[in-house]
Amino acid sequence: MKWRLWATTLVVALAVACSSSGSGTDTDLTIADAAPDAVTLGDNGQDGAAMDLAAEEVHRTADIVAETSGAKLCLDIAPSGAFTLLPDAPLTQIHAAVAFDGQGLWVTYNLPDDDKKFDAWATRLACDGSILTPPFQLNKLSDANETDPCISIKGDIVLTAWQSDNGQAPSNLDIFYRIFTVAGEPVMATDAALEMLMDGQPQLGNAWMAQAVPAGQGFELLGAVALKGANGFQAAVQPVAADGALPGTDVTAVAWDPDVSQVYPSAATGPQGQLAVAWTRSAVDESDRVEWAVRPPGSADFDAVQDAGVDGASTPALGGNSNGLYLAYTGPMGSKSAPHVRTAESSGEPLAISAGSSLDHSPAVVPTPSGGLVVWYRNQGGIKNDVWVQAFDANEGALEKDGLATKMNDGFAAAYPAAVAHIEGESVVVVWSEGTSPDFVMKGRFSK
Repeated sequence: MKWRLWATTLVVALAVACSSSGSGTDTDLTIADAAPDAVTLGDNGQDGAAMDLAAEEVHRTADIVAETSGAKLCLDIAPSGAFTLLPDAPLTQIHAAVAFDGQGLWVTYNLPDDDKKFDAWATRLACDGSILTPPFQLNKLSDANETDPCISIKGDIVLTAWQSDNGQAPSNLDIFYRIFTVAGEPVMATDAALEMLMDGQPQLGNAWMAQAVPAGQGFELLGAVALKGANGFQAAVQPVAADGALPGTDVTAVAWDPDVSQVYPSAATGPQGQLAVAWTRSAVDESDRVEWAVRPPGSADFDAVQDAGVDGASTPALGGNSNGLYLAYTGPMGSKSAPHVRTAESSGEPLAISAGSSLDHSPAVVPTPSGGLVVWYRNQGGIKNDVWVQAFDANEGALEKDGLATKMNDGFAAAYPAAVAHIEGESVVVVWSEGTSPDFVMKGRFSK
């Protein structure tokens, strides 16, 4: 499928999951800043960049220790079954993303506005479902069709981002973002458009499919971007400071491939602070493929591109924290499909999570101490889906399923991908949209 550098009005059910890498007890997973122009030595002769990395590790460890009690309390009060997140909110609650801040759950989502478009919203909940920060609208400056919000947490700072479609083709898509404290206090009084530079010049083409991960002293924002010289969208990352400031440097194209489109990007940070980015490679007269690349900690450059090696693979989803770094994707199996998972930094064989006897799709993955958990949808006809979770073990890079899969939902989940956040240990929370169109509500369930 050829992705052109313009887009018409977005289909509401566009299946772009949003990553909250760094959730749970890993809210401060970081990567080093890009290599500085000049290396600075500390009093003890250490490289300044190395000192920054050491300081980040100390800070992260302190956060993990502080959050352990919060995670335990969260699981103690969490409902045992599926629960409705916002029973009193307007209906058509879609495109959910979730992150655990060590005490509560931050959730971003879409609600329809009076113009039959969508706004981006956020709220913070206690793990028993009670509201800590009442729902509020994220977009103030952007007033178009605001969809697919995502969320990332670093320490006590929360970054939200989404895509905005003003309908004015050919350059109708922008990424907007806004930053808050975990207590819900605005760091940025209003939202801002993500300005990406190339050769020092603003890139005025489309940018969409926003993702965000903690990085350095702030965040990295990722999107599928129309860059000068490319005939298709390119997966590109842009640093954003914790106060929302942009560095004024060129955007980084993860793997410049100007004659194809790199869409449905995903990102995660790993145990050492490495940044992984994955995407679907889409080209004319070729089957889609899943590719990814990893940027080592302290480096400005990504390593060589890796390929899942499967024609027709799609919907990549990276998951990373102090427990590991994994890539999940949907792979064809005959006339059906199944989620697969693999480590993102080794050549080990992928693990097929289901038998391929159903249309299983839209996976997400979270690393845990013993391996990880994969969440996915099993299609039950039309836009109706069941939500499944499967644990897996990791033994020296070899992955194998641990026990039986668990069905999470009572009613049917809509086609909008499920979101997942790590709490602690083997425990996660999964959030999805459920109901009959257009009366969708967000549902959640803890896997303890």
